[in-house]
Amino acid sequence: MNGYWDVLSTVLKLPSYLKDTKDILLKLENYEVKDDCHLVSIDVEALYTSIPHIKGLQAIKYYLDREYSDQRVASLIRLLYFVLTHNYFLFDKKLFHQIKGTAMGSACAPSYANLYLGWWEATIALNPQTNPFLSRIVLWKRYMDDILIIWRVAREDFSQMLDILNDNQVGLYFTSEFGSEKLPFLDLLLNRSQSGKINTTVYRKQTATNSLLHYTSFHPTPLKKGIPIGQYLRLRRNCTDIDEFKIKAVELRERFLYRSYPRKCLKKAYQRALGMDRSELLRSDNQWAEIKSIMTKHWDILRGDPDLRDVLPSKPTMVARRALSLSDTLVHSHFVEKGLDKPAHFLTPTIGSYRCHNCEACQYVKPMKTFKHLISGKNYEIRQFINCRTSGVIYAAVYNCPKMYIGKTFRELRRRILEHVGTIVHRKDTPIARHMRDVHNADPRELYFFGIEKVKLNERKGNIDNILLKKECQGIFRLKTRSPEGLNEGFTFTPFISKN
Repeated sequence: MNGYWDVLSTVLKLPSYLKDTKDILLKLENYEVKDDCHLVSIDVEALYTSIPHIKGLQAIKYYLDREYSDQRVASLIRLLYFVLTHNYFLFDKKLFHQIKGTAMGSACAPSYANLYLGWWEATIALNPQTNPFLSRIVLWKRYMDDILIIWRVAREDFSQMLDILNDNQVGLYFTSEFGSEKLPFLDLLLNRSQSGKINTTVYRKQTATNSLLHYTSFHPTPLKKGIPIGQYLRLRRNCTDIDEFKIKAVELRERFLYRSYPRKCLKKAYQRALGMDRSELLRSDNQWAEIKSIMTKHWDILRGDPDLRDVLPSKPTMVARRALSLSDTLVHSHFVEKGLDKPAHFLTPTIGSYRCHNCEACQYVKPMKTFKHLISGKNYEIRQFINCRTSGVIYAAVYNCPKMYIGKTFRELRRRILEHVGTIVHRKDTPIARHMRDVHNADPRELYFFGIEKVKLNERKGNIDNILLKKECQGIFRLKTRSPEGLNEGFTFTPFISKN
């Protein structure tokens, strides 16, 4: 959906929107709380999974109607409805269909949930017709499902307002924390001073564990040395008072030492943070804006190139994208146990290509655990158990000559083998039949087959035909079976380009 609607810009325009901790620090920096006001927070319980589809679509339409035509709104709502109603996930090797709420891993989920609460705020929570206690609210700011409120006068009135908010038809349930002088919010502890100014420090839950990366980890050394720098700078930014920073820095040092970080590394990071001006840490990084400005300024130089002129737009469109991390490469949400595919009988070999000894195609199958490329002389190992009745197979057809053919089938291998033999007997115009007719007198006895790889889908399934096409292309390229070296005449990169 993000390709059809700049949803982020709509989220940023929400009156209550908070981007992150730095944003709330900036908004509270010069804020003064009066004596009759209290610090309060509201938490939305299980937001992502609580949004009814009908109400969620109604909320999104509320914002789309302000920007787009009826036709485009209808199309975007249909797209979103499809996303919401087609969320499937795997848990404990069982497939589930989510019928309420949005998936936490969906790309549109954060913006969808944000706009849903924005709609709830505009139509219910901050609407004078539905909230009789609206005049008590001095400040209302929200980061996702965490709401910060500065509340005027009685605590009892706040409890009544919360009861009203919890009595709703939008699927939301709220809990709250009422703190007259101190209040935890996000990773901050807000503390109202005698002058009314809000001071901040870092907040750690009592149940929080020491989750810092251990220094003996095999992560790159620059990454490990950068962690203390980032943590001490965060500490300096979040602590209003320098003395409070020093106290919290001692606690942070102990947690790092427990994870085997060198004292020299910690001291250097601490001194760097201590010498920083806190206002500098609160300032937003303007590097991205500078990059965009430079690209826009010199865009005409690129468009002056005769080859690029026709393909480049009149103005650049730029998007920032996070680089791949070690976590992206090494960690996957779906755990797969890797092991050998085992045959049904314990006396049968565990790897290799074999006959099933019970079909007509067996006479054309040559049992083997490894095969030798007749041109390069290189040996290849068959790492799975494959026989005539195995389906989803990449296979090879070989003759008494250096020519080889690589194919794929999602059916049982024996059926594809007999089809190839049939093309030879009936003299069809196929690569194998043509070669057998021209070179081997159309005698199928000089032809034999063996399986190279068995392609198996995991529990999440997928497009088996596209996966087989990719594996077939890889086999053709690796074994050099494209004509004239081999017998494969068709070769395309389409399966790698396709989104399926």
